Amino acid sequence: MTGKPEPYDEEETIEAARERSAVPHLREVLRRESDEHLKGRRRDTALENWGPEIAAEILNHLYKFND
Repeated sequence: MTGKPEPYDEEETIEAARERSAVPHLREVLRRESDEHLKGRRRDTALENWGPEIAAEILNHLYKFND
């Protein structure tokens, strides 16, 4: 071991920072919330009220993206 630091890779460092600060995708949030509900836990009130509209909007965007 020479004691020299390994070469600095800026792209790799930026990508690692993005992964650490990433927000979960909305579909994952909805799926997790649905799983929690199936386990008998109380649902989030906001998702209870807006979940179907959010899911419809996601599907709308997916269909537009695939066209």
